[in-house]
Amino acid sequence: MVPSELPLLPALDSMPTTIHRALQPSREACVITEATKPNRIVHVNDTWSRVCGFSAEEAIGQTCALLQGFGTCKATLGQLRDAVLQGQTFAVQLLNYRKGGQPFMNTLTVAPLRESEHGPVTHYFGVIIARFLAPAPVPEPAPVAVPAPIRELVPGSVPPQTAAAAASSTQHAAPRAAPFLTKLCEILSTEPAHLIR
Repeated sequence: MVPSELPLLPALDSMPTTIHRALQPSREACVITEATKPNRIVHVNDTWSRVCGFSAEEAIGQTCALLQGFGTCKATLGQLRDAVLQGQTFAVQLLNYRKGGQPFMNTLTVAPLRESEHGPVTHYFGVIIARFLAPAPVPEPAPVAVPAPIRELVPGSVPPQTAAAAASSTQHAAPRAAPFLTKLCEILSTEPAHLIR
């Protein structure tokens, strides 16, 4: 993905500051959580449900940990917790997972919400910008050598010389990074650094 194709991030100073503004209809994937631990989800919009794969009924009462999994950065989650404790608006990038297990890079912008402009923080409002990672291609199995008398009975079988050549060519292939890691590096390298804290 080239930088010109990146979705626009909400400006940190344009995020809603009151619960009333946060509940306005939006095309962005939005979530509202409690302000106190464990920061349970109290509202998600339809776009959030489509992006994350969880219905509102499944998400409400849970925490956003339902999107976390292998590779979700604990240090970044710690920064998130610190910003929440300080009542700050902030943006981070996390590896998250849809309900079905599909990984995505989540550029998450979070803002504190108040009953009134200067009141205490009552909730947190989050906007998700998801970039889905293509699943790793499934390698085709190496052809199996089948003796000549049986070869006619086994569809798709190959002579032993062809199977041996195919096996040796895969053994000498240059090592490569997993497609998932390659895509992750590509996404991270195009993210504007000034938007991620």
